[in-house]
Amino acid sequence: MATKKQEIVKEEDIKSEQKRSRIYISYSTRLVFCICIVIILIVGLIYSLSMSFSITKKDTIKYNEKGNIDYKVYLKDNLFYDEEYLNEGMVYVASLIDKIKIDYHYAFNINKKTDMDITYKIVGRLKIKNTNEENSFFEKDYDLSKEVTRNLNNIDEYKIDESISIDYDLYNDLATKFKSNYALNTSSYLDVYLEVNEKNKNTKDYVLNNTSKSILSIPLSKQEVNIKLDNKEVNQSKEINIEPDFMINNKLYLIISAVIFLLLVISLLKLFSKLSELFKKQTTYEKYLNKILRAYDRIIVNVKTCPDMEKYEVLEVENFDDLIDISDNIKQPIKHIVISKGNKSKFFIIDDQILYLYIIKSSDINEENKKWKKKM
Repeated sequence: MATKKQEIVKEEDIKSEQKRSRIYISYSTRLVFCICIVIILIVGLIYSLSMSFSITKKDTIKYNEKGNIDYKVYLKDNLFYDEEYLNEGMVYVASLIDKIKIDYHYAFNINKKTDMDITYKIVGRLKIKNTNEENSFFEKDYDLSKEVTRNLNNIDEYKIDESISIDYDLYNDLATKFKSNYALNTSSYLDVYLEVNEKNKNTKDYVLNNTSKSILSIPLSKQEVNIKLDNKEVNQSKEINIEPDFMINNKLYLIISAVIFLLLVISLLKLFSKLSELFKKQTTYEKYLNKILRAYDRIIVNVKTCPDMEKYEVLEVENFDDLIDISDNIKQPIKHIVISKGNKSKFFIIDDQILYLYIIKSSDINEENKKWKKKM
C-alpha cells in the first residue's frame, strides 16, 4: 500500500507528464521547423544584403550641350546711323556704343533620366593685359545677374534662355582710366559669359559635375570694337564611363545582415547536427535505441541517475512494447538512463514499490527486436 508521500510524488509525476504531453513537439516537426527557420534566414539575409550593398554595372553616360549667343549693339545718337542698333558680326565704333544686349541660349541633354541640381548666372570678367596678352595687370569678376538654381527630377534635357544688357561706357571707362593713370600699353576686354553648372543628385551610380561657359568677348579702350564669340567649351559631347563598383548603401541593413548571418550559422549547425543523426553510420544497437527515443520521446524522460533497485520490486519486461502499455495504463512516463554509451541502456517505470524495467544491450539484440525495428 502506497504511503502518502509516494501518492504525492506520483500525482506530481502525472501532472508533469500531462504538462509535457501538451507541449510535445515531435522530432520530425522540429526538423521541419529548423529547415523553415534556415530558409527564412537565408531569404532575410539576401534581402538585407541587397539593401546594404549595390554593384554598379559598366555603362557609358553620354550627354551634350549646345550654346548660342545673339547680341545687338545699341548706338548713341549720331549723324551716320539711322538704326537704333546694329546686328552682330560687324565692327563697331567704340564712341558710338551705348549698350550691348546679349541673349544666351543653352540646351543640355543626357541619355539617361536623372535628378539634377542646376545653377547658372551671367558673369562679366574685366581683363587688363599687356599688349601681347601674355600677362594680366588686372582681372575682376562682376555678377551681372542673380544665381538661379533649379532642382529637376527625372529629366534628360532642359534649356536656358537668358538676356543681359551691358553698359559699355561703364567698363570701357574703367579700362581707359587704368591705362591712363599708370601710363601703360594695355589690351583690355570684358568677357561676358553664361556660367552653367550641372550636378546629379544621386551620385551612387555615377557622378556628373559639369561646368560650361558661353563667352562673349568685348574689346575695351579701343577706337574700334570687334566682338568675338567663344562657344567651344559648350558645343560638344561628353561621356562618363562607369566602371563596375561595389559600395555600401545602408549601414543599418549591413548590421542587420551581420546579425542574420550569425543566426543563420547557429541554425545551420543545429540543422546539420540533426541531419547527421539521421545519416551517420550507426550500429544495430544505436539504430534501435535512437528509433525508440525518436518515436516515443513524448513519454520518455532522460535521467542521469538510476534508482536503488533494492527498494523496489523489479519486474523486467520482455520488450519495449510492454513498457509502453504499462506507461499508458498507469499514466507514468518512461525513464531512460544510459549505462554504457553505445552498449547498454535502461528504460524503467516506477509505480509505488514496483519498478518495471527494460534493458537494451548491444550484445543481445535478438531477432524479436529486429522485427520490432522494421515495424517502426
